[in-house]
Amino acid sequence: MGTAIAVPLAAAFVPHRSDAGLAVSPWPKLYGNNLNTGQGSGPAAKGQVRWKYKTEHNTFSPAIGADGTVYVGTDGGALFAIDPKRGKKKWSFKAGNIHSCPAIGADGTVYFGSDDHKVYALDGKSGRKKWEFETEMRVESSPALGPDGTLYVGSYDGHMYALDSHTGRQLWSIMIGGYIYTSPALGPDGTLYFGCWDNKVYAVDSRNGDSKWSFTARDHAGTVTIGKDGKVYVGSWDHNLYALDGKTGREIWNFRARGKLDYPIVDDEEGVVYVGSEDKSVYAVDASTGDEKWSFKTGGEVEGSLALGQGVVYAGSYDGNVYAIDRKSGAKRWSLDVGAAISSMPAIATDGTVYVGSYRSGLCAIK
Repeated sequence: MGTAIAVPLAAAFVPHRSDAGLAVSPWPKLYGNNLNTGQGSGPAAKGQVRWKYKTEHNTFSPAIGADGTVYVGTDGGALFAIDPKRGKKKWSFKAGNIHSCPAIGADGTVYFGSDDHKVYALDGKSGRKKWEFETEMRVESSPALGPDGTLYVGSYDGHMYALDSHTGRQLWSIMIGGYIYTSPALGPDGTLYFGCWDNKVYAVDSRNGDSKWSFTARDHAGTVTIGKDGKVYVGSWDHNLYALDGKTGREIWNFRARGKLDYPIVDDEEGVVYVGSEDKSVYAVDASTGDEKWSFKTGGEVEGSLALGQGVVYAGSYDGNVYAIDRKSGAKRWSLDVGAAISSMPAIATDGTVYVGSYRSGLCAIK
């Protein structure tokens, strides 16, 4: 069980509203929304470098605040706040190594997990610590912020935690049979979905952690994405992308790649699921049938998530390139070498700028 260290504030648990996928937040979690769909806005980028910020360490998935500030963690033990116009540091905060993507509250509070076993809440303007919550092992899971102010985050100690985002007070926790490194997804009905190191996908009631169902893959289960039709999609290290019934956990279909899969994203309008693979490919899969629509080959593993821009899929690869791939045809529109391997998810700003973290090359803004 974890402990919170914070300035005491009056707070109470607020029951979930029916719009659980629509948190009043500029960036409630990895992927930019609680359904994990990875949808961006603004015009498609042209593939030109706007600026680079050098961190000297492996740099992971960024988040974007309401004023455009970019927040990103590194395995050098720091979270950075970067000015989006000039690419200059506003502030930094020292913690353990940070692999998780920050979540940002409606008031600008920045939440993230760290290898020092803690979850932190910082003032987005100044970097001042508001509270910290300590788990028993490292926290690589990216927190998810619900519309009622509940913060959900997993830990390598095998717990999924629900915290009051204002105080850091624990509301509930559940013990699972393995490490939780994935980012939870929150459905419109208040169901919380997450994959786990024990090969299972879990669906629990976000109000109290009560189990609804679980699904067992043949290897580690990754981060879940939720479709508008209620299907949930999850990639596994067993090389399969699974589509499951969100109510029951029943398998609807599976698509098999030639390498491990994680972090799928879904385009509900076109009915397509996109996923990157260890086999160096990006796949577009029919959301109804699981049939492959197209595949795109890169020069390295596609370990991190993808992001959906206007008409394009953005993908980072271990070959050091960011690729913009036409969503309909799978043809390459452009690629840009950022100088180091990429395992993070691109983040898309409202003006269409794409931010990508990479190994030892820092954060790159692409226009």
